[in-house]
Formats: sequence, structure tokens, C-alpha cells
Amino acid sequence: MATDSTNEPGAANEELPGLAPLGRLDQVMVKQQIEIAELALGVERRNRYRIMDTNEDIIYYAIEDTELTNRVLFGSYRSFKLPIFTEDRTQVLLFSRPLACSCCCCFCCLQILTVSLPSGTVLGYVRQQWDPFRVNYHVENANRQVIFKILGPMITCRLFGDVNIQVLNLNKEEVGVISKKWGGLAREYVTDADYFSISYSENFDTKTKAILLGALFLIDYVYFES
Repeated sequence: MATDSTNEPGAANEELPGLAPLGRLDQVMVKQQIEIAELALGVERRNRYRIMDTNEDIIYYAIEDTELTNRVLFGSYRSFKLPIFTEDRTQVLLFSRPLACSCCCCFCCLQILTVSLPSGTVLGYVRQQWDPFRVNYHVENANRQVIFKILGPMITCRLFGDVNIQVLNLNKEEVGVISKKWGGLAREYVTDADYFSISYSENFDTKTKAILLGALFLIDYVYFES
């Protein structure tokens, strides 16, 4: 999976504090923490994630920042802020999403996620495209120029198997894959705690990887949180 990184956001590879571990990886694993209180009480808790390398060594944590009323009233469509932290609690990224719908009938109010640094500097956006049949997103740089397309299957629920979603460059070549991993019957049908991986082209810079990591989280909320 190769692409020309000169056309990607951040091709100059400017320094991004705290993101060096992400920049070194070509595959990242994301595992959502099982919330015992959520299972027992049936009340949606704030999502918590571990972001790991392929050896499952933790490089970052993600903890959803939302109010209980927001989670109860709007479910998986809720607005949220999702800060990304290092192990010493240093924030390195922020993913944010306003309240919106993902229904194919509501083509005027679709999902968008903003990827930014803690300083407020925007790195890029992940924007849902109207499509009544399949997973369809555009990945944009800070200038809102489309740099990738994300296309997935019409059915995102697959029994005993992974769900793979393609990341395509503008030449329609596959340059990455977001995979929802099959977690076993107990995990899949008793909890909404999901397990993902994302594979990147080795030529992607750190900024590009950060934006696509944001796409993984948006896809989780839209398709796998129910």
C-alpha cells in the first residue's frame, strides 16, 4: 500500500508534541473498555479506550467527555469530545463531534468529526457522505480539501468475522484499512465494547495518521455503539 505523501496533510512532517509513537506505527489497535456498571444498570457510560501497538503495548488512552443527559437522550448520535492522552495524562489530540444524524434520509445533517491539537489547531476533518447503501466518508485536511475516501460494506454487522472498511486515495487505490474485529459472542452481544485496528500506508505522516485515527472513532460511534 503505497502513496505519495507529498499530497497528504502535513507532508513537511512538522513536530507534533506527543504524537511520535503514533508516527512510528503502521498499524494501531483500539480496544474499548468494558464498563461493568453499564452492564449492570443499563445506563450508557462514557466510552474509554486503549490505543495500542500490535503487541498490545498501550501508547494512548481516550476518555469520552460527555454529560449523562447527552448520552441518555441521544445515544450513539450524541455530541462528544474525545481527548487522547499519553500514560502520564498529557493530552496530545482532541476528536470532537457535534450532534448529528447518520440516517440516509437526513442528508442535510450528516456526521462530521474534527481532529485538532490541544492548542486548538485543526489537523483535519472526517465528513460523512450521503449514501443509502454503504459506509461512505471523506477525509479532509485543515483546508477542507478531500485527501482520502473511506468506503465500507453495506452490512456492518458480521457474525464470526471482522468488518473491513477501505481507506482509498483519490486514485481509488487502497492505502489503509479500518477493521472492526470480531470479539466473540459474549463481547459482541452482551456489551458494546468494540475492538478495532487501523493499518496505514508506510508513507503516511503523523498528521495523516491522526486524522484517520479520528475516522476510526467516528465509525465506531455511528455503526457499532448501539
